Order: sequence, then C-alpha cells, then structure tokens
Amino acid sequence: MLRNIHPFLQRICWALRSQQVWIICLESTILSFGRRTEDKTIFGFLYGQFSRDYAQNIVSQGGGNPNHEMIVELAHRIQVVKYTFFQPDMQWDLKPAGTSRIPNAFVLGAEIGISF
Repeated sequence: MLRNIHPFLQRICWALRSQQVWIICLESTILSFGRRTEDKTIFGFLYGQFSRDYAQNIVSQGGGNPNHEMIVELAHRIQVVKYTFFQPDMQWDLKPAGTSRIPNAFVLGAEIGISF
C-alpha cells in the first residue's frame, strides 16, 4: 500500500552560478511505502548551462560547442537502521559534457550513507 505521496518539491537549488556553469536542480520525494515511512523514492532533475567563455575555450581546443547538459534521476532510499541508508540510483545523462560528441548515457549506481 502506498502512503505519504508527496508531489511537491522538497529541495530546489538553482542559480548555483560559477564562472563556467549555471545549475538548476529540482528534487522531490514522491512516495514512501507502508510501514517503511523512512524509505523514500526520489525524482531529480538537473540542468546545467555552460557560459559563452567556457564554450569558446572548448571550441578552440577542438572539443565541440558545449551549451547545456541535463540529468534525470530516479532513486529509492532505504533506511537500513536509524543512522544508515542504502540508495540505488538510475540516471539518464542527456548531452554529457554539453555537446553531442558523447552519446547520452544511462548510469546505474548506489550510495551508502552513515550519520553520526
């Protein structure tokens, strides 16, 4: 049984601007299951736009013309015990490095976290 469906955004971090990149990321906990109220399914989206100066530098080195990169992520955080979690993760990376020279990538991963 699904409980605690949360379609709202829990974290928005955008306009993290460096000299090279604009980053916009959205992350939301979308649902948890039954009695495992500490477990969370997470959806994330990241958009990074490269500056003109950075793009010109890459073009001058023959590396293509980068403009933006996007990542879509789906993960499920499993709270193993009070201070430890395990989180398998899937990401779809669109336009890696901001150019079309590298094909889009599907990435599988996992994270382990321990709080003290």
